[in-house]
Amino acid sequence: MMLDYLGWPEAARMVETGVARTIAERFVTQKIARAAARIAAGHSQPLRLGNIAVERDWGWAPDYVDAMWRMLNAEQADDFVIATGRTVSLEYFARRIFEWFDLSWERHVVIDDDLLRPTDILTSRADPQKAHRVLGWRPSKDVDGVIDALCQAAAQSVVGQRVT
Repeated sequence: MMLDYLGWPEAARMVETGVARTIAERFVTQKIARAAARIAAGHSQPLRLGNIAVERDWGWAPDYVDAMWRMLNAEQADDFVIATGRTVSLEYFARRIFEWFDLSWERHVVIDDDLLRPTDILTSRADPQKAHRVLGWRPSKDVDGVIDALCQAAAQSVVGQRVT
């Protein structure tokens, strides 16, 4: 099937949760990283989160752009799942970020029932094997690499210096 007005092949794509350094703070990944950076810099306001048991496959947005480019340039349109293949909880994500800043997440995170989303999907898992096999695509960062990049950017934005 072709998109008539562009002449592009149509393919179904499932892209899991992509994260970038510049994503807005309304997204939980950035909210956690920037809050931890502020707390590490001396601000004492706690971070309020909803359900930390939700599980996601958080990947690096630039990797996902690369995968989309590969899909558009494939010889034949096909369906692909773009993800890292590793699912972790929001608790894991928050704990790792706070550890990056040498902080205990339990001391600085408050679970706020007002932030619970009753329609939130508890677990989201994805298998990117077909994208690996057919497109030769693999993510450059797993969730821990994403966390490191987010923390470096958050530390830089709060402190105003590059962190290594």
